[in-house]
Amino acid sequence: MSSGGLTGKVVQFGFWPSCHNCTHFAECAIAPAHPAYPHRWHWGKRIVPFADGTRLILESWVGTISIGQAHTGCYEYQVMPSALCEPSPAHLRYLELSRRDRQLEVALDRAQGRYDEEVEALYQEQFALWDEMDALTRGQPEEEVD
Repeated sequence: MSSGGLTGKVVQFGFWPSCHNCTHFAECAIAPAHPAYPHRWHWGKRIVPFADGTRLILESWVGTISIGQAHTGCYEYQVMPSALCEPSPAHLRYLELSRRDRQLEVALDRAQGRYDEEVEALYQEQFALWDEMDALTRGQPEEEVD
């Protein structure tokens, strides 16, 4: 199964992986890589919507094989760069916070059953991190006008 080169990328609302936005589209027009060409792929994903209409893709699985539908298993899908958006500082910060969140989850799993100042500090860091992640997806607060 292909990730489609989408993990960690930014796309506009409404984007969906398909043969038409694959780097192999021209080649497949001559010699299709799968019997269902042209096709929209099954897409498993974890995405974060941002207030500007973009979607940050945290994880992506493109072309998953469904029972009885082997044609959906294209292992060649790779998104065209033109289908992607340039990541903003907010997107990059969100990815950084997401990596730190995973590290905190591992540390908290190891501390299972224990609650002390160290564990409390981990929880406080994670709560602050979640607040910042939430603020990033909602956009910047408007300035107050006097």
